[in-house]
Amino acid sequence: MKVAFSAPAVDLVPSLMWSLYVLVPLALLYAALVLFAQYGTRHAYLVDEKVLNIRLFPYEQIVPRAEILPDSFRRVDLETDEALGLSLRLNGTGLPNLKVGTYRLKDGKAAFVLVTDPAAAVFFELRDGKRYILSVESPREFAGALGLAS
Repeated sequence: MKVAFSAPAVDLVPSLMWSLYVLVPLALLYAALVLFAQYGTRHAYLVDEKVLNIRLFPYEQIVPRAEILPDSFRRVDLETDEALGLSLRLNGTGLPNLKVGTYRLKDGKAAFVLVTDPAAAVFFELRDGKRYILSVESPREFAGALGLAS
């Protein structure tokens, strides 16, 4: 007497769905990392006759040059400055060599920060009270481009 048995049917949908649940997020994460590596670490300060445009993907700030208080512009060292050191990140990114976004400072006020080197940054304030701390290669040239005395 012969008895025949058949193998159970293979349902491919769960195994395909599992791979989609794993592979799609991994592919999106990889694409995000590639975009950040390509564009996320390149920042630029574009100065024209009327505005200072601060750009770092995905952040952009447009600062009217006429609103900058000339007396507030100065070089700062965020590692040693008692009042202007970074205290708390309110919005943005805080990586070891890149701090960008809105931070509360040690003096209790907030500032927009784009810092790649905390020992070499500039600080300035606008007439409406907004504050900025930016890393620049040459603070003297940056001040000259803004029409400010360094």
